[in-house]
Amino acid sequence: MSPTDLQMAHQECNELLRQGLIEHTSSPWACQAFYVEKRSELKRGKKRLVVEYKPLNLFLRDDKFPVPRPNVLFAQLPGATVFSKFDLKALIYIDDILLFSSDDTSHSILLQQFHDIVNKYGIMLSEKKSSIGKSEIEFLGMNISQGQYHPGPHLAIQLLDFPDSNLSVKQVQQFLGIVNYIRDFLPYVSHYTSVLSALLKKHPPTWNSSYTKAVLQLKKIAQTPPALSIPSSGQLILQTDAIDIFWGAILIEDRDGQKRYCGHASGKFKDSQQHYHTIYKEIFAVKHGIQKFDFHLRTRNFIVEMDNSSFPKILDFRNKIPPNPLLLRLKDWFARYDFTVHHVKGHHNIIADMLSRPPLTHLITPKGHYPLIFMMSPAGPSSSSSSSSSSSSPEMFPP
Repeated sequence: MSPTDLQMAHQECNELLRQGLIEHTSSPWACQAFYVEKRSELKRGKKRLVVEYKPLNLFLRDDKFPVPRPNVLFAQLPGATVFSKFDLKALIYIDDILLFSSDDTSHSILLQQFHDIVNKYGIMLSEKKSSIGKSEIEFLGMNISQGQYHPGPHLAIQLLDFPDSNLSVKQVQQFLGIVNYIRDFLPYVSHYTSVLSALLKKHPPTWNSSYTKAVLQLKKIAQTPPALSIPSSGQLILQTDAIDIFWGAILIEDRDGQKRYCGHASGKFKDSQQHYHTIYKEIFAVKHGIQKFDFHLRTRNFIVEMDNSSFPKILDFRNKIPPNPLLLRLKDWFARYDFTVHHVKGHHNIIADMLSRPPLTHLITPKGHYPLIFMMSPAGPSSSSSSSSSSSSPEMFPP
């Protein structure tokens, strides 16, 4: 630590001692402490003191309770219209708390219940990082409102902060990490990430114009990501397509006759799969699409729309003696899911077809096809911020 940071650390530790949250110890164990100053710290105007306890994990019993993935948490929000978010004041690494309700009345009751829990267990909340009674909220890097969500603008800004060329290996890893977090919203993402992934090999190639182009295009399409709907009780439709070495898929929910886009995916076939016949690639596109959206599809009946009418017949082995071993494995894999295949002509399977094809420049500008997805967002009831909830909410913040 610098002398300034060390002085701040002493002041913070003395304050925590005064509050009875920490105590003096003579333990032989010690871990490094340091300050971080990322987006949330800049937002509140103060650095955060953290302790690196990772080396201690080697000597502790493993905690088998998994941290829920973001899509698991978002799946609970399709009917929510009022939100409140809280952040613990200190000591916890993952400490985001989100309260959500379908109306203001039930949300006021929920806030009171939360207030009772906070008081009972002496939980300290950060007032600066809390929001109460909002119709739109930022949670886990996403802006959530009326059953749909989209990436917060700070993620696109972080991508713009990277240089356009000659990125180091660590910079490529960080850049792709941000892209992968929001890849559900980005069309054609695999066409560019597959190019940049080559730079992470043990002996990476020399930087050239193709890598610069990939960085620039990813920065560009990340500026206007479409909003996606959170799947609820409607009919789920998975559209898939494959072309050359890429595959594409998009998940759609048909709710009351209105189609809402819930996510899209694209990828590059493995080297061994790139030489397959087109029919096999179409089948693997369906498989990859189901794997991508497995969380939403595993326990539900859904429709697969593709431009290959022979898919169901290929997996029917009554007239095949002996059957193809690869197809046998695929049939066994698809048997886990309950779906019906609908044949859709290629010119009607526009989105998935676009995702699987190498992009054209005019298709990825803000005037191209994809922003239409944003216009096809769900038309849920409007809900303004609940100022009454904010003004009458219980006092939950420490002095």
